[in-house]
Amino acid sequence: SAFGIESAIDELAYEVGIDPLEIRLRNYAEQDPEANKPWSTRQLREAFAAGAEVFGWSKRAPEPRSMRDGNQLIGWGVAAGTYPVRRAYGEAMVRILADGSVEVESSSIDMGQGTYTILAQTAAEVVGVPAENVVVKLGDS
Repeated sequence: SAFGIESAIDELAYEVGIDPLEIRLRNYAEQDPEANKPWSTRQLREAFAAGAEVFGWSKRAPEPRSMRDGNQLIGWGVAAGTYPVRRAYGEAMVRILADGSVEVESSSIDMGQGTYTILAQTAAEVVGVPAENVVVKLGDS
C-alpha cells in the first residue's frame, strides 16, 4: 500500500508544481491522529532532511524524464514506507519444559521490529533463565 500512496503523492506534487519532498514535509503529521499526542519515536522529518542532504536533492533536475546518462533515463525519488502499528489486545502462551527451557507462542508476527527478541527477553527475565533458553514461535493462531 505504501507504493500506491507514495506514487499518488508524487503525481499530486508534479500536478500542482510542488517538490515531492516539500509536499511530504508540508503534510507531515507531528502527532498521532488517533491519540492526539506527539509521536514518541518518529523521526521521519529528520530522515527526509538527512537523505536530501546526502543525495543532493536540491541539485537534481526536478522535471520527470529530464536526467539522462547517455540513452538511459536517471530518476531520483523520495518515499516513505511505514507500518501503522495498532494498539490492541494480545496474548502469548508460555510453557516451561521439562529440560528447563521456555517456549513462547504468539499469533503476532515479526516484520523487523524485534518481536522474537523482546518476547524471548521478557520470558527469560520473568522465568529467570538465559534468553538463549527461550524458543519463540510466531504466527500460529
